[in-house]
Amino acid sequence: MTQLAAAERSHLERFGFINALRGFAFMMVLLVHCANTISGLPPKFDALVGQGARGVQLFFLISAFTLVHSMASREGREPSLILNFFVRRLFRIAPLFWVAIWIWLWIDGPSGPRYWAPRGVSPSGITLTFFFLNGWHPETLTAIVPGGWSIAVEMMFYVLLPFLYKTIRNLESSLWLVLGSLLGGSLISTVLNKLVHPLFPSEMGYVLDSFFSLWLPMQLHVFALGFVLYFLLKQQSIIGRGPANPRALRSQAWLLLLAATYLLVGSAFGRLTLIPGFLLYGIAFLFLSWSLALRPLPILVNRFTNHVGIVSFSAYVIHFLVLHAITTLSPTLPFLREILCTNSNPLLQLLVLYVFAFFTTLTLSTLTWKLIEEPGIALGGFVIRALNKARGHAKA
Repeated sequence: MTQLAAAERSHLERFGFINALRGFAFMMVLLVHCANTISGLPPKFDALVGQGARGVQLFFLISAFTLVHSMASREGREPSLILNFFVRRLFRIAPLFWVAIWIWLWIDGPSGPRYWAPRGVSPSGITLTFFFLNGWHPETLTAIVPGGWSIAVEMMFYVLLPFLYKTIRNLESSLWLVLGSLLGGSLISTVLNKLVHPLFPSEMGYVLDSFFSLWLPMQLHVFALGFVLYFLLKQQSIIGRGPANPRALRSQAWLLLLAATYLLVGSAFGRLTLIPGFLLYGIAFLFLSWSLALRPLPILVNRFTNHVGIVSFSAYVIHFLVLHAITTLSPTLPFLREILCTNSNPLLQLLVLYVFAFFTTLTLSTLTWKLIEEPGIALGGFVIRALNKARGHAKA
């Protein structure tokens, strides 16, 4: 094992809480999508579980933290840091996403209208999605691959990351990034939304409103909170030391966990309305991540949550297919109707559906992790080694 590979394994062991948080983020997203398939849920409960959609923001924050830490750990030890970063990200995300594109084009058809593309999908829309540019047009944002908007936003953040990494070098500048991106993104989104509405049919208003609340400028401040988390942990020397925490930090960990819980509960019940929703949840997730970095409670950070986090990207992509298969097949398959309690009360139906969908998705995503993601990561590593070797010959 090379020194760099050993260092990478050490980082993974030290940051087990990161995988656990990824796992919780997926569980939140799955909950809201299960609830969307069930009618008759109590309105307040339905609104509460709808906040599971915020799991995507937890993904974003954790992603930014992980990537900043990874770049910092590689800087000065790895040639062509930026190029290698893009190669890793491409081979990490693209293979599974491209497979998902073809599967959903087969399911929904290559061009017909759908909820997020009422006027149909065009060849240019497919091309934009293939190159992860679907996040820049309202009718391609998430029209082909369900949930594809978050993957597009993530990939566009990757484009910005090298610049941000060189620019944001301390806690103060990361806080300014949060504030600037929040205000700038809100202003740009509000103005463009008003300007663009007259250019589209009135019945597409919901598409435009969703687009300007989900695209990168409105999500960038959540990624910026990942920078804040990195510098907070760096100041406390949590980074590089691992999960063993001095007793003096335990009370701080509990305080942060309580603060995160308060913010999450208050946000979910609409009690904290003076702060923008994305920012409020982002701060809550920042406190939660900070708390678990100081003290990774076994009930939250364990082998099970770690595994869910490892396969969370596959799980995120696949759970849409699982839910589609369940809703499509359950009317015609008696055993599915029986399992999912279609004649029971909505709350019990949601519980059974969630458990069934979760373990089905976890099983399938473990397979796609082994069959698609791991080979993609290995191929990316091979490309990087080949590029390094070629650069070595060129220098010689």
